[in-house]
Amino acid sequence: MNLSMTSDHIIFIPAVLAVGFVLGFVIGRKTLLSHLEAQKEKLKRRKARRKAMAAEAAQLEAPEAEAAPE
Repeated sequence: MNLSMTSDHIIFIPAVLAVGFVLGFVIGRKTLLSHLEAQKEKLKRRKARRKAMAAEAAQLEAPEAEAAPE
């Protein structure tokens, strides 16, 4: 039974760790960018919905404002 570490361990273990860090960084970056894009779309839809609601409310108030002075 040989329990000593060979030179392969000295090269292989850090190489595997480096590959893991790079893959984690790349995958994490893609995930972050897609999350930020989804947030932008969500805010854009929310603004459009609020704008439409404000326009609808203004349209509903306009006939009442015109009818009141008569």
